[in-house]
Amino acid sequence: MFTNSFFCVTVIVLVSIQNSNQVIRNVQLPSFLKVCHQSDPELSKCIKKSVDQLRPLLVHGISEFGIPSLEPLIIPELIIDQGSSAVFVKSTYTDIKVYGASRFNLRSVKIDLNKDRVRIKLFLPHLRVESNYNMNGRILMMPISGKGESFGNYSNIDATVTMQGERIIKDTETFFHIKDFYVDFVLGHASIELKNLFNGDKQLADDLPSYFPRCHVDDPELEKCLIEATKTVRPHVKKGVPELNIPPMDPLVIPEVTLQQGTNAVNYKMKLINATIRGLGDYEFTEFVYDPKTFIFHGTSLFKGISLVSNYNIDGKILVAPINGKGTLKIQLGPSTGSLVIKGELVKRNGEDYYNIIDVKATTKISNSTGNFDGLFNGNEQLSQATNKLLNDNSAELIKEVSPAIEEVIAKLITRLMQGITTNVPYNKVLPPSH
Repeated sequence: MFTNSFFCVTVIVLVSIQNSNQVIRNVQLPSFLKVCHQSDPELSKCIKKSVDQLRPLLVHGISEFGIPSLEPLIIPELIIDQGSSAVFVKSTYTDIKVYGASRFNLRSVKIDLNKDRVRIKLFLPHLRVESNYNMNGRILMMPISGKGESFGNYSNIDATVTMQGERIIKDTETFFHIKDFYVDFVLGHASIELKNLFNGDKQLADDLPSYFPRCHVDDPELEKCLIEATKTVRPHVKKGVPELNIPPMDPLVIPEVTLQQGTNAVNYKMKLINATIRGLGDYEFTEFVYDPKTFIFHGTSLFKGISLVSNYNIDGKILVAPINGKGTLKIQLGPSTGSLVIKGELVKRNGEDYYNIIDVKATTKISNSTGNFDGLFNGNEQLSQATNKLLNDNSAELIKEVSPAIEEVIAKLITRLMQGITTNVPYNKVLPPSH
C-alpha cells in the first residue's frame, strides 16, 4: 500500500521532465503542469516546485496522467506472503483505503539521464489505513489467524524510491518506460488493530485467566507484586497459556529462526530448524519494575542453565575460522542473566486502553557455554573436531561476539509473548487501579 502512494509521486516527477531539444507533437500538456527541462542546471529544484504545485490536485486525482485520488487512495486488493524464519504469514487485504498519502514531503530528486534512473526521497508524516483482511500463519512460534476489519496508523515514514527506466521509440517519438521500481522505507511508528482476530474466539481476549495474579498499578509495592506474579504463573507459562495464545515455554520449540551477523570476528548466517530450548521456564526474576507514567518495564531474570538442540545450516566465519555445514547442533549454557527494557504506550480501541509495545531491548550475560556442531564440512571429522574445539576453547569471546544476534531474537520473542496479553486484554485489566 505504501508502494502505490510512492508510485503516484514518481509518475508526477516523470511527467514534469521535458527534453528541451525534443518537439512534442500532438501532445498538449495540461496548463497546470510546470514543465522542467532536462538541461536546467537546477532540475531537481524545479521538479520539487512542480510537484508542490500539483499537490492540491492530487487529493482528487489527475485523470490526464491516470493518477487516482490520493484522499483516500483506493487499493482493491493486496496480498502479502511473508515467509521468513521469524514470520510465516499469508494475508489478503481488500477494499483498502489509505488516508494521508497527499501530505508527502518531497525531500530530494536525483536524476541520472545517462542511466535513465530516478531516485526520490520522500517523507510522509502519517498514513491511516482501513481495509478488510484475511490472515493465516505464525509469528515466531505463535499461530495467528482471523478475518475482519483492519485499521492501521503509520507515522514518520522515510522512503527512498528508485525507478529504473528505458527509452522506447514509438512513431518517431521517444517515450520513457518504467522498467523496475523499488521502494525502501523506514517506519517511525506503527500501530495495527485486527478485529475478529482468531475469528472472535473470546477465550483469546477480554481478560486474564483466573489463575493470573492481579497487581494494582497504584500499589506502592508494585515491583514486589510483579515479581511474586512471575513466580505464581511460572508453572502455567511452562505448559503454555492457550487463552492468551502463549505456547509452552519449557521446552520452547521454534520451527525456524535465522541468526545472522557481520563483524570482523564473526561473519555468518545460520538457520536453526525445529530448535528445542529447555530451561527458560526455570526463570527467577530479581527485578521487575514498571513506571506507569512512562509505560516502561525493566526486568532482570536469572536462569540456572539453558540447553538448545536443533537442526542447523551454517555458512560463514567465526573467530577467523571458516565454518559451513548442516546437521545437529547442541549447546549448553551455564548460569545466565537476562535483562530487558520494554517501552510502550496506551492506544484506544473500542473505547478501552490497551498497552501497545513500541520497543524491546534485551541484554544477556552468560557465564559459560559448551557446544557441538555435528556435520560440519560435509562430515569431515578432522575439520569438524578442530572447529568445535576452537569454539569451545574460546567460548567467552564467542559469546561476546554472537550476543547481539541472540539478543535480537530474544527481543522479538519477548515482544510476541507479551503481545499475547497486551493486545487481547485491556490495560485496566492487566494492571487495574486499586479502587
